[in-house]
Amino acid sequence: TASGSVSTPKRPRRPRAIQACNFCRSKKYRCDGNLPCLHCRKHNLDCVFRRPEAHDPEAAAYSISYVKRLERRLELAEAGNRQRQSASDTPNATGDRPDSSAQEAGQQPSPASIFPSPYSDGQSRQARPSDESDESAAEVVDVNPDTNAIEYHGNTSSLAFLGLVCEEYGSTPGSVRHAHERRSSGLKSPSLVTTFHNNAFRNQKEAQSQSQEEYDEDFYPHQAYMFLDTYFKNIHYIHPIIDQADVLKRCEDLWRGCGNRQPRSFKALYFALLSIGALIRTWTEQKINGMGRFEWSRTLFQKAEVALGRPGALTDIHAIQALFAMAKVCQNELNPNLAYMYLGLAIRTALSGGLNRNHPFHSRNKSVHVDCSTASKVWWGLYSLEVEMSFALGRPDTLGMDDYHNRAMPPVDESEFSIIPCMLPMARIMREVSIGIYLTKDNMQQKIAKAIRLEKELDAWLNTLPQKIRPNMDQDVFSSRPLSPEIWPKLQALVLKIRYLNVRMILLRPFLLHAAKKPQAQPLESELASAINRCVSAAAQTVEIIHATYHAHAFFRTWWYNVTYVTFAASILLFYAAQSSFENYAPLDCLASVDKALEILDVMEDGIVARK
Repeated sequence: TASGSVSTPKRPRRPRAIQACNFCRSKKYRCDGNLPCLHCRKHNLDCVFRRPEAHDPEAAAYSISYVKRLERRLELAEAGNRQRQSASDTPNATGDRPDSSAQEAGQQPSPASIFPSPYSDGQSRQARPSDESDESAAEVVDVNPDTNAIEYHGNTSSLAFLGLVCEEYGSTPGSVRHAHERRSSGLKSPSLVTTFHNNAFRNQKEAQSQSQEEYDEDFYPHQAYMFLDTYFKNIHYIHPIIDQADVLKRCEDLWRGCGNRQPRSFKALYFALLSIGALIRTWTEQKINGMGRFEWSRTLFQKAEVALGRPGALTDIHAIQALFAMAKVCQNELNPNLAYMYLGLAIRTALSGGLNRNHPFHSRNKSVHVDCSTASKVWWGLYSLEVEMSFALGRPDTLGMDDYHNRAMPPVDESEFSIIPCMLPMARIMREVSIGIYLTKDNMQQKIAKAIRLEKELDAWLNTLPQKIRPNMDQDVFSSRPLSPEIWPKLQALVLKIRYLNVRMILLRPFLLHAAKKPQAQPLESELASAINRCVSAAAQTVEIIHATYHAHAFFRTWWYNVTYVTFAASILLFYAAQSSFENYAPLDCLASVDKALEILDVMEDGIVARK
């Protein structure tokens, strides 16, 4: 009987997991060994595996957060491989640079965002010394899947702080999707770099096809003056480095069909200025000649790119100004990476021609005369914008030592050009914040002492501004100014006030992060508590100022870069509100300010990044 029957094979038992996760071990569940495991996914928990033999509080634990960081490293390596393959297919002078930098990052000490310690977020906070710098952990190095470019956002950037906040509070373990699952499903990895990138602007494939087209000299005379007028009555006053009278005089040749009289560099500048004007104009129409705001701006931007040609082909003053204008387009299209690159090209072009040196700036084109006053405005305007943009991204600027630059500064007078020399002391304070607060190895007490000194310098800078553009920190900028037909003093005072508050937030932000790691029962030192108070107050003021200006002035709603200021301020307020131990230090209604920030973003919903 037994020998005559065929024995039914037993169903193979699934091998037991070598190690159960913490949750399954505590509940006596059978863990499947995956990360996250089945039970943690069901309960929407962070699946953490701790070595069973380790009982000390600093024992290594492996969590979803750690795996996500490892996946980022894998994606960076894959992006480097893709760029290396494309470079081998179409070799060029710069094609292998991102790849080589990625290789160097694997050999040398790198930011903690690329090479994390194998601790879960909770354990790392307990094990880390209280005075250890938090700034390196806030750096972001990620692949932008829209461009396949590796982007670095340093510790002074708002995106890096947002990354830290999202890592701490924003991610939901139940929504985690591993790299191999994303690759098999074809989905892209979500990241802040993608969220804060306007993928509708300058699509890479479109830009490549456009650059191969022949140069089309259609100067749009019927729409041009409208867009130029918007630029020169608006953002021009914040960076007054382009001569309006000279531009309009040269435009007459283009509009009369005599474009051959003007150099190609001026045509690039012309299209770039039209692109900004179309982008920031208050549109009462849905479309003009079949195109809306963004279609006009992007079409004109592409024409400016084609007019400029390959980098270095045009090096006169108009080419430098065109690159500056294109950087401003990218900045307001919320493509900060591209803005940084275009402004860097403008700086390099200026340096290659000696615009920073105290001698006449010559041009091969006899029709382009550059006097010392114009050269001074252009150079020092570029200088302050380069420091400001690099500071906002947490990246080094390309200016080198100040000893290289002996070009005389524009005078501080009652004209609209005074903002150029007035911004230079603030630019140097920004540099000091980057180096003295974020990149230093000083302990927290030393950093607080430096921050107090830099705050005093910032206040002194504010008090030395010309009366005409000095913002009143206690009143609305527009209502506190005397009635005048001139709009530029109010615009400059408004922007200087927002910049002042933004630098103050970035200066004091490390102390907010440091205090959040302290045990709730431990009271904060008075200097630390005061720094937190001032940081959160600056964030609330930033939101309040922009919100009030949006109510009163429609033109300000199309300054799309305000999204960056508002998002950064709101993230500080949310981070503060999430810390129960802070409620006694800054008596502010943070959530009311956050609601106002959301209102601002709703108003700017035409922009893709604001919608995100």
